[in-house]
Amino acid sequence: MATKNITEQIAAELRAEMARQKITQTDLADKLFISQRALGYRLNGQRKMSWGDTAEVAAALGLALSEVVIRAETAIASLDQAHLAA
Repeated sequence: MATKNITEQIAAELRAEMARQKITQTDLADKLFISQRALGYRLNGQRKMSWGDTAEVAAALGLALSEVVIRAETAIASLDQAHLAA
């Protein structure tokens, strides 16, 4: 299995946080004043998210951008360790 890049993993962390908080894409998009489709494209990697966009999504979820990046880096490191151990 290929290791995710940081951009993919950040999006995965944002989706995971949405699931933890039981917040839908529609609800989050409403908080961000964008369409659900636009948010979905970004969260699913169909459109790139700028760091500013990522920070806004994170803030709407009650997180700092740095926390999301740390979670993503930790997840990638864990995947890399598991891959090396296999």
